[in-house]
Amino acid sequence: MPNPQQTSNRSLGVVILTGGQSQRMGYPKWKLPFGDESLLQRTVRICRQISSEIVIAGVDGQTYPDLENLPAIIRDKNHNCGPLEGIRGGLEYLERQGLQWGFVTACDVPELVPQVAENLLQHSDGFEAVIPYQAERVYGMTAIYQCKLHKRIDELIKNPQLRVSELSKEFHANRIPVDTLRSVDQELTSLANVNYPDQYLQVLEKLGFTAPAGFDDPLKN
Repeated sequence: MPNPQQTSNRSLGVVILTGGQSQRMGYPKWKLPFGDESLLQRTVRICRQISSEIVIAGVDGQTYPDLENLPAIIRDKNHNCGPLEGIRGGLEYLERQGLQWGFVTACDVPELVPQVAENLLQHSDGFEAVIPYQAERVYGMTAIYQCKLHKRIDELIKNPQLRVSELSKEFHANRIPVDTLRSVDQELTSLANVNYPDQYLQVLEKLGFTAPAGFDDPLKN
């Protein structure tokens, strides 16, 4: 039975990107503790309010030993292509499951609001993608894409075109102002990822969690 909190549109799945090298954090971001969960566990739990069909896009050698009831996991087919390859592979997987749309997010967005996915979907009629933007910044990793676009993304990678922000130009995309999302995400926290140790500590404090003992040490390794 579907989760009653999930979006009513069952054609939507979720792609969680985890393939980044976490160089600015100095520690794998998906492993960062948030209370009694890792950041990836937290992300998966939130995304299950969007869809029961979730795929984690990672790279070879990346393991997730702290997760139970894992969603599907895929590995990059095209290496060293950044998040574009994760989006391609995730959309390809979701299309094989019979889904039309994929909501893309990253594992380092601790305050993701699940209703954002449905909000984006409401602006999808007649478009291949719905992508928020603000000024010159395009949020291609908090967006929805038709799953069939994985074939065209594969061609972009071969060209090569490796910037996710360019997808809004390559596809018939509805670029919506980020303020459109405020009806469900007033603070736009779904667009805020955690890249640096100080950002991690700030969001921990905001959410009422205690920083893990010896947090500074693993970041120096």
